Amino acid sequence: MEQTVTTIEYTVGLNREEYIYSQTLAAKALRGKYLLGSRLFSAVMMVLCILAVVFDRQLSGKWDTSLLVIVLLMIGVELWVFLTTPRQLRRQHGLVYDKTRFQGYSFDGVITVNDRGITKKTDKNQTEIPFSQCMAFIEDAEMMLFCINGGKSIVIPKRFLTAEDAELTRQAALAAVVPSKCYLFGRVDAMLLTRLPFPEEGVPQPEDPLLQIKVQYEPKELKAQMTESTIRSYVQKLPQKTLTAVFVTILAYFGFEILPLPTFLLCSVLLFLFSVVGARLRVSRVLAASGGEAGSTRIELTDTAIKIKGRSSETLTVPWKCVTRAVEAPREVEFYVNGEKAFVVPKRCVEDMAQLRRIVDAHMSV
Repeated sequence: MEQTVTTIEYTVGLNREEYIYSQTLAAKALRGKYLLGSRLFSAVMMVLCILAVVFDRQLSGKWDTSLLVIVLLMIGVELWVFLTTPRQLRRQHGLVYDKTRFQGYSFDGVITVNDRGITKKTDKNQTEIPFSQCMAFIEDAEMMLFCINGGKSIVIPKRFLTAEDAELTRQAALAAVVPSKCYLFGRVDAMLLTRLPFPEEGVPQPEDPLLQIKVQYEPKELKAQMTESTIRSYVQKLPQKTLTAVFVTILAYFGFEILPLPTFLLCSVLLFLFSVVGARLRVSRVLAASGGEAGSTRIELTDTAIKIKGRSSETLTVPWKCVTRAVEAPREVEFYVNGEKAFVVPKRCVEDMAQLRRIVDAHMSV
């Protein structure tokens, strides 16, 4: 006789640290073998490169200094990637969380669990995961996590669970989710004695903008922004790019006996130019396809946020509390979110710079 679970409902939310942890937990469960395999592959490649240098030394009777330096550089890059990858992944997950919040998504909602599946309903969205289609049920001491194909998931941190709700949710999942898709690293340490009250439903009232700015970016401005963004991204991925250049250099040396150092430098320069030139060409294609309208944006400053509206109907909402810095440059005003430049407003598009300064000063420390 199959065990049935009574339908239960309780509130849930998700802060930035919990989101980052949930992504790390999902990677541990779903990609653990892949990550282990990639590390083993990198270790094997380093060993082969070291053996190649030693083999070259045996054949020629001397060390090839440039090849030795490049192999040592590759080992250093591999170690750098291994040590810094967790921090980079945390940063990327944090940016995804911030972007999702900026787009108006709320992580606060109501969880409904029965023997058919689990549903999370927020003020604007509803995520439903039938247990028959659940790709993974993951549990450890900090949270429960349900995943489905398409990148959707439902995260239930321990601070929103009573012991009874945790047990009923676990029973429902284990009874219906395929056992091979259940990843149990521990039992969630429920923190509540009683359920939290349900959020009050209400329709948010529209805000009157304090200032509206119609921005028409010139092609050179868009290309400059894309170039700056591409260079920042390239620097963040420099270890991976360097590793690519090292592999190409070693292949060229042993395959065609080309000098290692010039090959490495040429490959590094070409990778950089390919990234920058490719980004600028993409901007040109987008502008040409849109007839120049791709550079048109409307920015509204309200009491609670900065709203950026492009050609599409979607609005990017940046709460003032997320704006960490605003810098007035000679030709533009730069806004930074979580320490990174998010968008710029050309001064030529602002009719009243004094008003813009007053609004920014009133809502944050410039």
